[in-house]
Amino acid sequence: GQGGLKLRGMGSLEKNAFTGSKATSVEFGKSLTTIRSNWGDGAFESCSELTNVVFSPESRVTVFDASQDFGPFRNCKKLVGDNGMMDIRALTALPIFCLFGDCPLVTGLTCGPDLISIKAQFFNAGYGKIANLKKVRFLGPPPADAKDLTNLFTYYAKDHELVCEIPLKYRKEWGEFCEQGKVQNKKTYWKSQYVGGDDYKNVRLLICPDAPPPGLMLIVK
Repeated sequence: GQGGLKLRGMGSLEKNAFTGSKATSVEFGKSLTTIRSNWGDGAFESCSELTNVVFSPESRVTVFDASQDFGPFRNCKKLVGDNGMMDIRALTALPIFCLFGDCPLVTGLTCGPDLISIKAQFFNAGYGKIANLKKVRFLGPPPADAKDLTNLFTYYAKDHELVCEIPLKYRKEWGEFCEQGKVQNKKTYWKSQYVGGDDYKNVRLLICPDAPPPGLMLIVK
């Protein structure tokens, strides 16, 4: 096999760049600023041996080029990251496609503090959704372009509990998306969201992990 790929000098991840690669891991350097992807031609799509993708904490990926909602690592069946968590804090704007769609072992995402944009379908983009997503960790405030974040998880049925973590110091900013207007010690509800009737009503839990016991938590229904 190819083992680990170190692409530290790469500035743009292009379509079909590593089709058929047997790499077990990929490491990007701080030069990466652009990702291009499309249906069937993701850079690492369906790479059967890939288990981990690492973005440099110094990089800032700001440019995405995709006409379909399919990311460069779609359908990598062994991709697991750090016990299911994928660190994407290098991405300052999350596009309409999900980087890790149809990767069954990916269960969580860590989003960075410099996040400025999230497209509505990033976490659940059509055919490329992360079917087993259980946790999204936000390290900063809501993105500057956020208007109504309740449509981010619309593909999750009511029996799928999704935990969202936020830093305690940003509870006021995140509270703007709560029905009561703030995150409280007791149950606080996000703006209600229905998709296709009650069968698709979302149930999500937002917590501040660095709060003192019992912690601040937001039940999202």
